[in-house]
Amino acid sequence: MTPFKKMLIATDGSRSTEGAVLTGLELAKLVGASVTALNVIDGPVLLSGPADSEMAAIYAILEKEGRAAVERVKELGASMGVAVDAKVISGHPVKVILDESAGHDLIIVGSLGRTGMAKILIGSVAEKVVKLAKCPVMVVRNKGDGQ
Repeated sequence: MTPFKKMLIATDGSRSTEGAVLTGLELAKLVGASVTALNVIDGPVLLSGPADSEMAAIYAILEKEGRAAVERVKELGASMGVAVDAKVISGHPVKVILDESAGHDLIIVGSLGRTGMAKILIGSVAEKVVKLAKCPVMVVRNKGDGQ
């Protein structure tokens, strides 16, 4: 019996998380696990600006994109016979992923493959999740990352 019954796949809908989504769904199908597809709207970034109609419009766009990202995972999962629950949550990405991972047996995240100054300035959600998670984390690099 596998310890992986519930998996959390973090996605932002970009090409850099495509590999993580596909790998996570394939693994879930293989071991008979269910999946939670999670998109995090980076709330702290939005809150640092003025609260006005422009910020509300930006938030609405990000929420729409987030919903599209998790619905894509849900559709792919359905085509593979994998049950997927879709969630879009606002907050700090690392904190939300770690909070949502409670009750999951595996976290699957993508890696942008940034190095040098870009990594220092932007940080790495995947790296922080690996360091702080209470369950195993699978980091999937997209083909072409780091080239």
